[in-house]
Amino acid sequence: MIQFGIFAALLLLVALSLILIPLLLTREVEFKGDDQANIELAKKKLKDVEDDFANGILNQQQFDQAKRELEVGLFLDLDGKQSAKVSAKSGRWLAIPLLFAVPLVSFSLYTVLGDLRVLDNDTLKSLTAPPEA
Repeated sequence: MIQFGIFAALLLLVALSLILIPLLLTREVEFKGDDQANIELAKKKLKDVEDDFANGILNQQQFDQAKRELEVGLFLDLDGKQSAKVSAKSGRWLAIPLLFAVPLVSFSLYTVLGDLRVLDNDTLKSLTAPPEA
């Protein structure tokens, strides 16, 4: 029975650490917009349009129109949204209730669903004793 209690306590500590450590750690989540990716993509498209103009595929009017469309598209993509920082401290209050709830729920589930005969030494001895012939 002592071994069972030790293993149950160790498993409970592992479960609690897996739940509580991420809740207690302070981390900041930073969201950066896609501005840099949009700028790089616009530069690549502009280079393609300039290459097409240099190779004679586009005339001056088509080049000006394509360049204007790229500028408008980039302006709409870069709508002035700033990057956002969010502090993930909002779940810390949940650590204390979980500290008490997890052991209580696990113990109550074991008493309802588990085999309590294992905790009795007489039953344990009778289960491990060889059968009488």
